[in-house]
Amino acid sequence: MEERRRHRRRRVNARVVLTDDAGRRHTGRSRDISDGGFYIVLDQPLVLAPRTRVRLTLPDSQDPDLVFNAEVTRCEEGGMALRVLNFEVAGEEHELDVLRQAWLESRGKA
Repeated sequence: MEERRRHRRRRVNARVVLTDDAGRRHTGRSRDISDGGFYIVLDQPLVLAPRTRVRLTLPDSQDPDLVFNAEVTRCEEGGMALRVLNFEVAGEEHELDVLRQAWLESRGKA
């Protein structure tokens, strides 16, 4: 089967907190992450607005709590797929290229 994804996925088991439109928080775990989005495993089915805020707690990161604005692309029993639109720092939205560049610089690859 031909791989049609634009970005390579990596297995990452990180804590995820989703915020719904009413401000309620729901927790889950990431299953995999790519440059364009991630899949979240949930214990209970969850209905979210098409666009939602996601706090992703990454292990071994310089900034372990990242807040992303994401779009729900697929919901199924056991989880959902999200496409990342941008990220936030101190309430200010930034394009993903800023985060990618900082990651490359931190590893001496920029």
